[in-house]
Amino acid sequence: MNTFQRLPPVRLFRPALWCVTAVGTIYTVCGLVDARQRTARIDEMARRRREAYYGLPTWPPSPSSSSPPPSSSYASAFANLPGPTKLMGSLVATNVGVFAMERLLPQTSVLFSHVPAGAAAGGLNTNLTLLTSAFGHVGVPHLLLNMYGLVQFLPPVANSRTFDGSASHLAAFYLSAGILSSYAFQVASAWPRPMDRMIPARGASGAVMAIVGAFGMAYPDRQLGVILIPFSLPASQFLLGLAAFETYGLFVGFKRLPLAHAAHLAGLALGSAYVYWDGQRHIWAPVQRWTFSGYNKLAQAFRKQGK
Repeated sequence: MNTFQRLPPVRLFRPALWCVTAVGTIYTVCGLVDARQRTARIDEMARRRREAYYGLPTWPPSPSSSSPPPSSSYASAFANLPGPTKLMGSLVATNVGVFAMERLLPQTSVLFSHVPAGAAAGGLNTNLTLLTSAFGHVGVPHLLLNMYGLVQFLPPVANSRTFDGSASHLAAFYLSAGILSSYAFQVASAWPRPMDRMIPARGASGAVMAIVGAFGMAYPDRQLGVILIPFSLPASQFLLGLAAFETYGLFVGFKRLPLAHAAHLAGLALGSAYVYWDGQRHIWAPVQRWTFSGYNKLAQAFRKQGK
């Protein structure tokens, strides 16, 4: 019996169904959050118009001269930040918080690692780690590199035509990319990298690569460089070079670079395809229409019950 035959099997069908369900749920929840925010803005505009028409005093009133407590000031400052900035801060804080928790409670690391072979290889027998593994990191350099990429690329992607400043849309895309890139690692552990099915995969790299792919497609002429390399390239060429590097790593490999090439390559492909095929129009807009209609019907039903 050869080494490949002795390896534990990898499931693909059930994790695929879980991914579809999870991505659909994430987009629906983010769509409902967006619908709630849009409804609140519409109600606020209508209220201000009524107050202006009837000559009523504006609300909320001007703040008093007394200084609010520091905690209140910090919360208010965060609440007044643009949506994408709050999302970026929340993602960074979550990743750092998970990293700190794993160092304080090492036994929790299994919750943020995805092992393709599951319990047979010492991991959890659950598909939830396809998502949670996007928040775990193996060390400080790994964490810092991913958070650097997130901070550098997420703001311009948020302001691109595809996302148009929508934090809800960007959150749905980011979390979904994390799940799907983890599933790509699962598929690659069946072929062409069967030994990876025993390796715990963790890190935000797949989701961050999706952001990088979206950036390269949204801003193809923007110059990008690599640390320690004394020249830059247009984002479109940088994207092709990065895809070639990850493809080589997936099928040939780098002995001293044990990276999750399948997750990286899938993230790049997802981000590029999402912008190229206009995910705003073909995915997010239908989700917005459906959730906005459903949210308002639900709100009207609650109002009727309250009367």
